[in-house]
Amino acid sequence: MTNSMIEAGQVKPGSTTRSGYSDDYIAAINQAFAVFKRNYHNQFFKAFADDKELAISKKLWAESLKRFTPELIVKATRRLIEQEGFLPTLKTMIDHCEALLAPSLADPYAAYIEACNATSPKSNYDWSHPLVYSVGAKTGWHLLATTPEQHAFPRFKENFMAAMGRLREGHQFTLPEKQRIEKKKEEISSADSKAKAQKLVDMLG
Repeated sequence: MTNSMIEAGQVKPGSTTRSGYSDDYIAAINQAFAVFKRNYHNQFFKAFADDKELAISKKLWAESLKRFTPELIVKATRRLIEQEGFLPTLKTMIDHCEALLAPSLADPYAAYIEACNATSPKSNYDWSHPLVYSVGAKTGWHLLATTPEQHAFPRFKENFMAAMGRLREGHQFTLPEKQRIEKKKEEISSADSKAKAQKLVDMLG
């Protein structure tokens, strides 16, 4: 059984192959499967009986993990073999990547505590991941601040799990409000600078 079923090494590192993935990304996927083969030998050969099955699985993983960097995939692979006794599924790999990306994404309660403790304005808070902000906003900041945990957390968790599903489908969560606020500050700062400059000109004129 060959090990490199996704094209790799055909272009310079950092560039893009015919598949549309960078060479580094393809190398990370191939490395993950090589590590799984070495550490879950019997399970690996039972799951991937031939090269065709292995190639199909690699392409599926490559498509599903493309929102993660090659470096993160390598770290998740190392984390998996340290924590998992069985050959990881694609979902397990995604969960480990997300956990490394932001620890709060691995634990709904940790995300809940972060949302409850976030200072205002919420959009300017240093969130562990934009998803936590999005879930907090959907649940309601007033509800999180005034409702007992036994009632607020179930609602937050429901929204959190739905958001995680969207994240796994490739949805990108952002903080648009923060971006608009920062842009407004820049505009105000720029206008203020221009006004001061004009005042100086008038004084010197």
